[in-house]
Amino acid sequence: MSDDVDVAIVGGGIGGLTAAWELARAGRRVTLLEGSQHWGGLLRPLDIGGVIVDGGPEAFAVRRPEIAELCAELGLATEAPVHGSWLLTPQRGAFRSPERAMLGIPADPVAEDVVAAIGGEAARRAAQDAELGPEVGAGEADLAALVTARMGSGLLDNLVRPLVSAIHGADPARLPVDAVMPGLREALRRTGSLATAVAALLPDGPPVAAVTGGMYRLADALATAAREAGATLVPGNRVSALERSAGGRWLVDTGGPDTVSASEVILATSGAVTMALLAPHADTSGIRPRPGAPATHAVLLLAAPELDEAPRGSGIIAAEGVPGAKALTHVTAKWQWAQEAAGPGRHVVRLSYGRPGQDPAPPETAEALTDASRLLGIDLEPEHVLEARVVRHDGALAPADPVMREAVLALAERVSQQGLHLGGSLVAGTGLPAIVTRSRAMVAAMQ
Repeated sequence: MSDDVDVAIVGGGIGGLTAAWELARAGRRVTLLEGSQHWGGLLRPLDIGGVIVDGGPEAFAVRRPEIAELCAELGLATEAPVHGSWLLTPQRGAFRSPERAMLGIPADPVAEDVVAAIGGEAARRAAQDAELGPEVGAGEADLAALVTARMGSGLLDNLVRPLVSAIHGADPARLPVDAVMPGLREALRRTGSLATAVAALLPDGPPVAAVTGGMYRLADALATAAREAGATLVPGNRVSALERSAGGRWLVDTGGPDTVSASEVILATSGAVTMALLAPHADTSGIRPRPGAPATHAVLLLAAPELDEAPRGSGIIAAEGVPGAKALTHVTAKWQWAQEAAGPGRHVVRLSYGRPGQDPAPPETAEALTDASRLLGIDLEPEHVLEARVVRHDGALAPADPVMREAVLALAERVSQQGLHLGGSLVAGTGLPAIVTRSRAMVAAMQ
């Protein structure tokens, strides 16, 4: 393959696919290079006993409209969870997660489900948020500091920290507020209280949704749409270097006979790969992306009619101090499409392992079954297991702290003047909405 194009895109995750589609339908000649044979990055299908479920992320947050809008453009149906979620702590046992909350920050600190979760004393402290001026905590950059300043450590430790650690794989003290909850600080300044700010940002229904049939279908649909718009998508071509020709064009080297010549390049790759490709062309010495904790999932297909009543809703998060898995998603209780795919009396559960800073060994089936029993509150035996799979994801990027994020954004601005554009989670932040937003904004600026 030797190609001469307007834009070469390196990386076939959701960010790269979105950019390829947007550029191609704007009339640009585009080639996308992906090192693996798989499109979509962490989005991928998993076949367990003939039931196809997600092997990676299985939902998206609806408080930001980007993914729902993208699905609508691609003609993909979406659906909300059937049940709510639970939380398990060593101190308070298992209880339902508050319905009107974002990452554990409640819209009403003294709501019944909040008091049940954190206790009366911590709830009363959280309610003092309404008496504070809007300036309290407004300057705090990380989520933990903001929550503590406004609502106290009881809410942080008993609700926000376990939820955030399970969802984002990081302590809230390491998460920039603006990256994980965009618009929150502005809403705080506008409304005068954190609870009211959360209420203003909450969607009317459940906080998450999914593509009917599995989130991996989003990647398939984007790849198809990009090709139909005229983009060339090339799997199995791992880019080894970028070079600048005498004529000012970028030469994208795949380490073999294949080279792509492009006026501009988009790097929608992991943080480490992006930094390696940029190093010959920009000063990256002040940026050291931290690798995220490896994500390990044990997926069980169970013949267990006793789970038909969804005893712990759509799933349960285990707080620090609870042994074993940190979370369980009851896939067939959460999504109607999964329930229909599995059939009566059969259930798929996915257990998540590895808290921040941990890299646990892959769990044996017996260990996963023990953890599932603990988290679901029902005794499960080996004869319940129809099939078991372990899925591991390495190389995820840890959320950047505020200082690092500012440095990355400044680097992205500098290299864009050379025709190098940065996409993916390194510059966009974590989460599908952030990555899609970055890709679309980047493409708009390139027109």
